[in-house]
Amino acid sequence: MIKIEEFIANIVDELEIEEECTANTDFKELEDWSSISLFYLSTYIENEFSVTISFGKFEELTTFQDMYDFIKGSL
Repeated sequence: MIKIEEFIANIVDELEIEEECTANTDFKELEDWSSISLFYLSTYIENEFSVTISFGKFEELTTFQDMYDFIKGSL
């Protein structure tokens, strides 16, 4: 599994996020966050890590750290 800094950098690039993001960033509070962002993020995670995150699970996740930990625990 890649380090969290690389994980966040990849997501920032993939979603073209212009804001500063850290492990503690609440990704749902990002200025440009939308349902389309969720779709792209879900697709990225599935393609990169072969992990599927259900919509219900995404609702439980808040920060990039939460997401990273969930993916890491699913591998």
